[in-house]
Amino acid sequence: MCQESAITASYDVALKLARAKNPLSDGEVVKRCAVKMAKAFGENITAKNFESVLLSQCTVTCRIFDIHDHINIKMK
Repeated sequence: MCQESAITASYDVALKLARAKNPLSDGEVVKRCAVKMAKAFGENITAKNFESVLLSQCTVTCRIFDIHDHINIKMK
C-alpha cells in the first residue's frame, strides 16, 4: 500500500469517528480489527497495509483539525 493510500484511509477513519462522536482513541481499535479481519481471510498483505495506517489518538485528532481547517477555508 502506498503512503498516500494509508494517509487517505487515516483521514477517512478520523472523519467517521468524528461524525459518529466516538472517542478519538477508537482509531487504534478500528485498526486492530481491520488487521484481524484481513488475517482471518488469509489476506496477509492486506493486513500489513492496514498496519501502516496511522490511527493513534494524536493522529486522529490532528486529522480532524486538518479537516476542520480545510472546511473553514472553503467556507470563506
